[in-house]
Amino acid sequence: MDVLEIIHDYRYLSEHFLENQGKNKVLKHLLSQIVVLSTLISCFESYIEWEPIEKREVSEFEQAYQESFIFFGKPSITHINSSSTVSYELSYSTPFYNELKHSDISFTGTSKGCTVSEISNSNSKNPVIHITGCCGDGNVSISVATSILSESKSNLLESITSDPITVDNTPPGIDFEEPSFATTNALSNLSYKLTYEIAPDRALKPEDITFTGDSEGCKVSSITNPKTVNPVVNVTGCTGDGEVTLTLAKGTSSDQAGNQDQGATSASFTVDNTPPSIRFGDPSFLITKSSSTLSYTLHYETAPVSAIESTDITFMGDSEGCRVSNITSSETVNPIIDITGCKGNGEVNVVINKGRSRDFVGNRDLGATSASFTVDNNPPSVSFGDPSSLTANASS
Repeated sequence: MDVLEIIHDYRYLSEHFLENQGKNKVLKHLLSQIVVLSTLISCFESYIEWEPIEKREVSEFEQAYQESFIFFGKPSITHINSSSTVSYELSYSTPFYNELKHSDISFTGTSKGCTVSEISNSNSKNPVIHITGCCGDGNVSISVATSILSESKSNLLESITSDPITVDNTPPGIDFEEPSFATTNALSNLSYKLTYEIAPDRALKPEDITFTGDSEGCKVSSITNPKTVNPVVNVTGCTGDGEVTLTLAKGTSSDQAGNQDQGATSASFTVDNTPPSIRFGDPSFLITKSSSTLSYTLHYETAPVSAIESTDITFMGDSEGCRVSNITSSETVNPIIDITGCKGNGEVNVVINKGRSRDFVGNRDLGATSASFTVDNNPPSVSFGDPSSLTANASS
């Protein structure tokens, strides 16, 4: 082979394989072998009349290399998990090949458990390898032994390896943030903000949320931003008393490998529909009259929202003339009510209106009725008995 023949071969090989370099390690190796000729070509190229490539006969040197390549096509998917199947189509540049078998294929990378589930068109120039079962997280490449090509024509390394694909068996994360309020009642609303690693595949719906605990009456009133990574779940209507948690159904989001989230359970909130308590102490006297004053001490669980006034008090029973003469400590948990002027005769009860106090959730007290006291305005009776004698004298 003279210099001109070498130059022709170099030019053909460079132009034929340059567009494919990077796809196959052998191409890179082949081109590195002939790059040393570049200096020689630069010296002679201006003096050479190039033969058109399409009309030139392929030399034996070219034919040997042209018939010795295995190309990997692009993987059908780039991210897989253990239940996924990825496919690679191979292309042989040579007509001399053997049937591709499972034993010709091996795996490299950090993922384990990968298997060849099927080889389609195994005895053709374009077999398709199907891979599944890859466990763990990491990457994997597949290698094909070059022994499948005719040994008389093979100029390859021992095996050809694909570009790696990503193996991901970790489900995408999802969490509930803390509730907007730690305690609620039937008339109040609270909300939870969700944080998705990957936005939901579809808009969240109220039926994706369930409740556990003392959740009687609880419902999802609305979901704001339902297709974003931060939906907000609004809850209302809880009529029970106790702890309640929310559970989000699994599988509302998925990652590129097809892994679905495992759902999430919220921190609990407290439902409190019990009104704050209020009661009367015993009256300072059990019996009174119109000119006397007796008092009651009220006992609030939560102080009144404003000062107790006489208009908040009513009377029941023989209460003619009864009135509130004074209220001391009227804005505390223990107001003292003074009562006087009762003109009747009989039993009287004192009633404090409901709703004068409320707890921090908004529950209002139900009011209270006192133990009775007795009004007695009847003077004690006095009378004369019969005389000891109906007649008398000075000495009697």
